Amino acid sequence: MKIYIPNLQDSLNKIGGGFTFLKNLYKGLNGKVQFVNNWIDCDIIFIFGITTINKGEVYNAINAGKKLVLRVDNKLCYN
Repeated sequence: MKIYIPNLQDSLNKIGGGFTFLKNLYKGLNGKVQFVNNWIDCDIIFIFGITTINKGEVYNAINAGKKLVLRVDNKLCYN
């Protein structure tokens, strides 16, 4: 499975609830899935915080049929 997380590398060094969630998720999945650097190459886009994304990028990915998983206050929502 290929997962795209917008701003992944920049976000791993930040502090806060969503960033801590992301670090734990990354540690848990690293080596079990492939993290890719763009939405074109992914199977799933994982958004851990709404402020970390580019709206146009997400619209384009959804229109291209990519699956979207959104973390909202420790809940997961998906399409």
